[in-house]
Formats: sequence, C-alpha cells, structure tokens
Amino acid sequence: MSVKQKQTVLLASFVILMLAVAVTAVVLPYRSKDKAIENATAGETAMTELESGTLAPGYDLPSLPNRFLESQLYDAASWPESSSRDIVNDRAALRAAGTSRYGKLEVWSQPGEVRLQDGAPAKYKGTYTIRYVDRSGREHKLPDQKGQVLRQLPEPAVMKVIQLDGMDVLLFQPRYYRFAQGYGSMYTTYAYAITSDQEAFPLQFVYNEKSSGLKGVDSFLFDMNGPIESIGEALSAQTSYNGGRFEITWTLDRERRQLVASAVKDRSEEYIQLAEIVGHASKHIEQALGLTEADYPDGKLPDNKLGELFTNRAWSNPGFRFLRDEFAKQAEAGNTSRAFAWLPIDATYTSADAIRFTFTINLWYAIGLAGHLEVELKQQDGEWMIDDFGTLETEKFDDPNAPYNGLFMEDPLE
Repeated sequence: MSVKQKQTVLLASFVILMLAVAVTAVVLPYRSKDKAIENATAGETAMTELESGTLAPGYDLPSLPNRFLESQLYDAASWPESSSRDIVNDRAALRAAGTSRYGKLEVWSQPGEVRLQDGAPAKYKGTYTIRYVDRSGREHKLPDQKGQVLRQLPEPAVMKVIQLDGMDVLLFQPRYYRFAQGYGSMYTTYAYAITSDQEAFPLQFVYNEKSSGLKGVDSFLFDMNGPIESIGEALSAQTSYNGGRFEITWTLDRERRQLVASAVKDRSEEYIQLAEIVGHASKHIEQALGLTEADYPDGKLPDNKLGELFTNRAWSNPGFRFLRDEFAKQAEAGNTSRAFAWLPIDATYTSADAIRFTFTINLWYAIGLAGHLEVELKQQDGEWMIDDFGTLETEKFDDPNAPYNGLFMEDPLE
C-alpha cells in the first residue's frame, strides 16, 4: 500500500469516527452532580448542569461551542473484553506523581489492577488511590479514581505543576504518552490543587456552553501541542475543536474549588500558518534523511537547493547524522526500514524569526517505533532555514532487540 493510499484510509477512518462521536454526544444524557461523580469511569466525564448562582459574582463567561468535549481518537479509554496478555497486579504501585511547593501528589494502583501489554507503552486498568503527602510527610487521602485506564511506561508518570499565588495546580493525564503525540495530541486532564496551607483537593472545570448554559466537568481535554502556563490567578491551556485551535484561560475560584473558563481566544489562523511552516520543514528533513516512504506534494528539491536550507551546525548534529547514516546503510543493503514522518509536534515561535518544534518519525514501518528530534528554524531573507537540531530520543520497548530501542543522544538546543 502506498503512503497516499494509507493516508486516504486513515482519513476515511477518522471521518467515520468523528460522525460516531457526534451522534454519541447528541444522545448522551446529563446526570445529577452526585450520580455523575459517583458513577464516572474511564472514558466518561462527570458532567453537571450548573445554575448561574453556583459561580462567584462578576463572571461574564464567553460561550464555548456546543458539545465542546468531543472524544478524541487516541485518548479513548478502551479495554478489550478478554486478553491472554492481561496480567493482574496484586501489589500497589506508584503510577504518577507531582511535586508541588507544598508537598507531593501521588497516584497509586490498588491490588487487582490489570495490566495489558500490547506494545509500548503498557495499559493499566483499575481503581487508583489519590494521595497528598504534605511537607511533614503526613498522608491525606483524596477521592479515588475508579475504573480508570492508564497508558504509560512502567515508570511513574510526572504531573505538570502550574504555580499560582499561594497554590499549585497539578495536572493528572491518565493516558498521555509523549511518543503518541505525533498522531493525536488531545488528552483528558484532571486538575488538583495544593495550597500553601497544605490542603489538597480536586478542581472542577466550569464553562459556559453556547446553547445549554453552564457545565461542570471533572476533567477537560487539553491539546499538548500548545503551552500550559500560569497567568496571574489563572492557567492558560489550549484545546482543539472542529479543526480550530482555542486558548482558554481558566480562572481559579478557590472557595468553590473550580477552574472557570473566563476567556477564550481563537488562535486557529496563527497555528495554521505555523503548521504550514513546520510541515514544509519536516518534508525537507525527510528528504535529507533519504526516506522513501514520504510523499512530496511540491516535488523533491534539487540536492543543492535542499543543502542550502540546512546550516552546517544542523548538518553536523549527532542525532541527525546517526539517522541519515543508518537509513543510507539500510538502502545500500536493500533492507530499508520504510521509515516515515508523523506530524510535527510542540511547534512554537520563540521570536518573530525563530520557531522550535519536534520532528516525529516512525523509525520502523512494521513495528511503529517512534523517534523525536528537536528542531530550530530561523528566518533568513524571507526563507525558513533549518538552523539547528537538538536531542534525538526514541521509544523504549520491552524487547531489547527492537531496532533503535531507547536511544537518547543528548544535544540540547541553545
């Protein structure tokens, strides 16, 4: 099957999935807050219809599109009905942790957790204990995560911590896996607060939906290709909807233990332009690596023109040269890996004439082993040059004989 045929099949599958999601979203009934939280399991978001009086005075909330929380293909909390690869864990294990200025938040499995090993990473399913450990070492139990599905390596996941005044917000993403970000970047996100008074509690996301009013949910979908950062008493994060890209400001209401969607900015046009720039650069990198499974819509560049787009510093990067030499050896031996690039991730302007992103590549066609190479672009005379490469990192499989398994060639961008 050619690359173009594969892309057509993937696009058709995606359209069918989105239609199914839309139908599901229309018929999904809303439940009361108590029942929603009590019964919510993996793949469900506990949703509550709120009265306007449940918000603090002074909020003038923007309206988000209807059915804003569409399910996403690569964050589906699916689990096969039965599998010979299921392993039951009888001991508690630390699955995720975040370090705040005021203590630690930990996610522990409970005995009876099931592990499904179907490649890298593993999947886990069970009930998880959420534990806050304050600075004195005293433990405080928070509500369990019941029927949750995790997707991660055996090592504990690290929670992102956003520092606000007198409080830290920690983000728990059960199924976020960075090496999958090249083909799906929207991930379910739970938020927990730890205060300077050493109190910890979950936060509810509250937003105003266009036709049905206020909604309260225990988790939200964050697009990991955008920054998550603090803005005063709020945090800013991005999400995608219907092909658009939105930056939402979540203002903290400490008394009600809520993150309120107080501002929304449509950044779709900016990110379309950014995607076009890094997309072209990714194609140039594919060609420079000698990949044969790539489509070049505008045709391949002549070698001399291609070489002019790379600085000497980029060309001599250890990770880039390693990949280029490996693919050349495979081609000479007649045993190519049929590697191809996925979509670039983490693209961002670092200045008006500089962009950084991560080049993502499937290193081995039949296995699906992912690799990441950091890239910096700089604009010179109106043209975007590949100015430098950074660290090369690849997935780590359980199979030590897998090609390119767990490589880490560190060369940080300046």
